[in-house]
Amino acid sequence: MQIWKLASLNGKTLTAVAITFGVFSVGYPSEALAVCKPTLSMSGPLPNNTKAGAQLLARSTWQANASHNYGGPYAKWSKAQNKQSKCVVSSSKHTCTYSANPCN
Repeated sequence: MQIWKLASLNGKTLTAVAITFGVFSVGYPSEALAVCKPTLSMSGPLPNNTKAGAQLLARSTWQANASHNYGGPYAKWSKAQNKQSKCVVSSSKHTCTYSANPCN
């Protein structure tokens, strides 16, 4: 807050008061407090007949390992950062790898 003397009129001082308001970005508390761990990269335990099946296995393996290593709050793929997934096909079998930084 700042106060300025504007003028004197018949011995009385006229003053102006200025209050500066800052604009703050407000996010969700969980975003502001998010903590991320080192990259975790996991493949499905076995090749699968379908790409969708291989993706499910790889993601489930990633989530289980994130939970085991860092606790349940870190197992959510939706909260992970730097997400990457890669699938390959060999002999008609699909294998996928999911990598990301687990975040709470």
